[in-house]
Amino acid sequence: MSIMVKDVMEKDVPFVKNDAKIRDVIKILVKHNVRFVPVVNEAGLVVGGVSEKDLMKLIRVQPLPTVSAVWQKIQKNIVEKNVTEIMSPRPITINDRAEIADALNLMNASDVYTLIVVDMDYKLLGLVKFRRIIEKMLESS
Repeated sequence: MSIMVKDVMEKDVPFVKNDAKIRDVIKILVKHNVRFVPVVNEAGLVVGGVSEKDLMKLIRVQPLPTVSAVWQKIQKNIVEKNVTEIMSPRPITINDRAEIADALNLMNASDVYTLIVVDMDYKLLGLVKFRRIIEKMLESS
């Protein structure tokens, strides 16, 4: 018996719409203690994702000498930017009917630890994380 993505995915995941501000993404990252937030359009289709790494790019434009300078740069970018300006526009996705072996192979090939789970219409169903897959494997052995 093989374990499917739907057996290990998180179903109730926070997301933002493509008209959200970066401030909204940061609030979700902090409130839900996650490192990645899917972005969906008005129809609920996955159009991207924002990770902590994407946010780091906002402050790595130039060396900043002080914490105050870093904070001022973050505040300016939060106010001015839409999520679509920093999101990864082609996130790595997988169908909920795929086997976890497929998910692990895709994670390895893509160098990611989280995949967005979508249905056949590309609507958001959840997330599958590497950590949850290996936990499930331990439970099954």
